[in-house]
Amino acid sequence: MDGPREPDRTFEELAAHSQKIARLVLPFLSEYDMPVTPSNYRLWYEYFSGASPELKETLDRMLKEGVSMNMETTEALCNRFFSAESSEAYQRELEKRAARIKEMALDIIRKLLAAVSRTSQFGEDVSISLKEIEQAADLETIREIVADIVDKTDTVLDDQQNFRQSMENSAQELECLQEALRRSREMAHTDELTGLPNRRALNLKLIEEEQRARRYGRKLSLIMIDIDDFKMVNDGWGHQVGDRLLAMLARAISCVIRTADFPARYGGEEFMVVCPETEMDNAAIVAEKLRAKLDETDFTVRGLSLKVTISCGVAMLQDQEAIEDLVARADQALYMAKQQGKNQVRTETDLEKRE
Repeated sequence: MDGPREPDRTFEELAAHSQKIARLVLPFLSEYDMPVTPSNYRLWYEYFSGASPELKETLDRMLKEGVSMNMETTEALCNRFFSAESSEAYQRELEKRAARIKEMALDIIRKLLAAVSRTSQFGEDVSISLKEIEQAADLETIREIVADIVDKTDTVLDDQQNFRQSMENSAQELECLQEALRRSREMAHTDELTGLPNRRALNLKLIEEEQRARRYGRKLSLIMIDIDDFKMVNDGWGHQVGDRLLAMLARAISCVIRTADFPARYGGEEFMVVCPETEMDNAAIVAEKLRAKLDETDFTVRGLSLKVTISCGVAMLQDQEAIEDLVARADQALYMAKQQGKNQVRTETDLEKRE
């Protein structure tokens, strides 16, 4: 059950609070020799803010036991506590910000309607006063009527100034909230290590492209990519080197694919490229370009050049099949590439030949 709702903070209060937490996080990361990556900063920001008792308890226990806070550990913790797939609290935060934006928009409309109503009332009051002046029998009555109009005019001008200032403040806060919501949504769909879209974003893209392919009768192909012998790199050189390798592959994928293609980290050392409006043979050409690029790339670790290769599986959406079947077939083609020697591209056509 949720606790009491925390009152909304102003922009200035949020900025001061963030700076206070940052003054705790940054020295801590330096003391424990942890790099200031987005993942590390976010993890320990949440720790020092006390927003998640479960996260604080987990990290306190890990620190006490001397657990190494490497990139793999950090990523696992972020996936556990922050990923959109597993964190209901994070999803609630997105919904809270969206609701706040909606409420602010409604408040602006309400204030605008109230201002228009006051202006209309002022116009009616002036009309009545003009008629009273026309009917006035003496100057003293006219003076009193004019003084009343002046007072009401001052009130309207003050209201307009207050309304203008209120609208400026609301616009600034609304802009900050919209930017925070945009960053939150982007973070929820981005793999922090590689910068590519994550599994959640990939799942949404697959659904979108499947529907488009069905509606317009277009082709849709997938490329599954896996780093050969990645476990040996991790075990032999450490997880930080493994992380570097994953980031390098992500950059290579982004360089080779077309603008219309959609790359994503599928999980672990596996990546996927969604190729809309693409025949399987053309997707296989893209996969081969990527394989050749990695085969020719020098990956240097402590002065030594490591041979890095990838295997790829390619498949194309068939009539009336579910998107899960397409993914499974691309994965089977990838498995065949691994079984037949690695550092190669295999397609669903190769699967059919084997059968």
